[in-house]
Amino acid sequence: MRPAITIVCAFLLTVNVSCSVNILENFADKTSNEALLTEAKILVNKGFYSQALAKMNLMTVSFQADRGVVALKAQAHAGICGLNFFDFVLALKDLGTQRIFPFLLGAFRSGADTTRIDACVTAENLIKSLGAVGARSRDENLLMLLVSFTKIAQVLSYYADADQDGTATISYDICAAGGARTAAAAMPDADVGEVGTGLTLAMESLSAISGSIDLGSGTLDSVTTACSSLTAQYNFCSKIVKTDFTADELTAIRSFVREGGAYGLDLNGCNGGSVTGSASCRCF
Repeated sequence: MRPAITIVCAFLLTVNVSCSVNILENFADKTSNEALLTEAKILVNKGFYSQALAKMNLMTVSFQADRGVVALKAQAHAGICGLNFFDFVLALKDLGTQRIFPFLLGAFRSGADTTRIDACVTAENLIKSLGAVGARSRDENLLMLLVSFTKIAQVLSYYADADQDGTATISYDICAAGGARTAAAAMPDADVGEVGTGLTLAMESLSAISGSIDLGSGTLDSVTTACSSLTAQYNFCSKIVKTDFTADELTAIRSFVREGGAYGLDLNGCNGGSVTGSASCRCF
């Protein structure tokens, strides 16, 4: 198995550009698709994500449909969502068997808002447009994994961490369904669905690249095990589109956030129990 950091360094190199001086630069056509792509890559590397997207939007429609451009757009939206690839992968090496939701909450301590959440959703959809998990490259599935983890973190931080210090508000009632998207308020079903697809897309992508990278596989195994222990009406783990979740499955996702034994935030009286073992750790 190749070390995670090696894989990610190789991935990051796909968006790097040469820093050498081109004496013809002042005479080059800076409006060509290729020139705009080069500028966009530089901007993504520097963390200027909105400016990078603006450059890509100047490309021809057919060029924007190129697989590499679509992936670069996804990276830019992921950056707006708060994902720093290198820093996050360094953090993930410490995941081990920690509960995944508290770990993600601690990795993204501040700044969560609906703009970030929606940027991650856009990034996910762009990666999906490249094809099903088996048709995507290792780097594309790695990007999906990191984006999905980041999206979960931003959703949980926005609702379940009132002061955004990286630790859940233990009294937070995840079982209550909210209406409008309001920080620290009850979570609407739509964003519960984003937590659900964040998990399922992460599990799907990790499975596809598990032979070459190991990021969180142990802790996600506990989620898979929990899903298999649920009755069919609550088992959401095979669905990657949030509108496909039933009301019962959304309730199960809320329960996964609430539990405290293997992966959840241990909320509102759960006291370290599991979804299947303790009624105080589930919403059904």
